[in-house]
Amino acid sequence: MKTINKISAIILFVSLCATLNAQTKDIRQGNRNFRKGNYSEAEKDYKNSLDKKYNDKAQFNLGDVYYQQKKKPQEVSKAWPTETCRKTSKPTHTITSETA
Repeated sequence: MKTINKISAIILFVSLCATLNAQTKDIRQGNRNFRKGNYSEAEKDYKNSLDKKYNDKAQFNLGDVYYQQKKKPQEVSKAWPTETCRKTSKPTHTITSETA
């Protein structure tokens, strides 16, 4: 019984590490694309990271991408549907033209 618990714990740990590694890889790739000025590619990378799991860094960097692309609040809300925001564990805020 103890062996099964140890094996289960190891499998859980390895899968958690793999998920975090994939998410970190997306953020790093997004950062590289951002520095090169490839904002549309950086946007895809940060969104991929957020699709895996909510991450403050990816969310903040995605906001930077939108700013660099000079996207208006209406465009951002279309590009980032409400369903995606509901997946996050953090509260989300509605962007309006008054707050932008």
